[in-house]
Amino acid sequence: KLMAIDPSGRGADETGYAVVNQLHGNLFCPEASAISGGGYDDGTLTRLALVAKKHQVNTVLYENNFGDGMFGKIFLPVLNKIHPQCRLEEVRSLKQKEQRIIDTLEPVINQPRLVFSRNVVEHDIAQADKDIRYSLFYQMTRMTSERGALAHDDRIDVLTLAVAYWIEAMARDRKNAERDHQASLLDKDLESFMNGLILNTPGAISRKSLL
Repeated sequence: KLMAIDPSGRGADETGYAVVNQLHGNLFCPEASAISGGGYDDGTLTRLALVAKKHQVNTVLYENNFGDGMFGKIFLPVLNKIHPQCRLEEVRSLKQKEQRIIDTLEPVINQPRLVFSRNVVEHDIAQADKDIRYSLFYQMTRMTSERGALAHDDRIDVLTLAVAYWIEAMARDRKNAERDHQASLLDKDLESFMNGLILNTPGAISRKSLL
């Protein structure tokens, strides 16, 4: 279970967040939204920590927008107080935002392996009634690779952050699974070979040939 946060500056844009869980290679999003106002005030930090506790996430990621890790330093004490079982990780991205979003989300959506809770859709519709530019699904369906394609992209950006984490984790899991499978096959071959030596079965190397 994972929660990603894209903190806004002091008073600018929104602080976006998305909870994305992974099971059997599929991704499930039970909550995705944003909090207006600065990402460093106590009210915003407390609400984010409560979301993490509500969904019992194991890890909270945050994007380091300003390069100083200040959000993590301020948020960690609040998170430890409300949901101490959770770890906090910082991530950075140097790739162009729009292209990064498309490269990450397009394959997962097309397969499809990303599932949204009905609550996410209903909440997003309610938010769109106020200003559709802040809607997650509006941003998702209108994103292009052109720099500055959207006036607001906080919600799709933070969803991308969470999905990218799981893509990397699943890639590591696949490599580990392949390695374990190869090791298992080698163990079986060695066991069969040793049994042949001990039992001197037909086709095995005879004891005489070893002398």
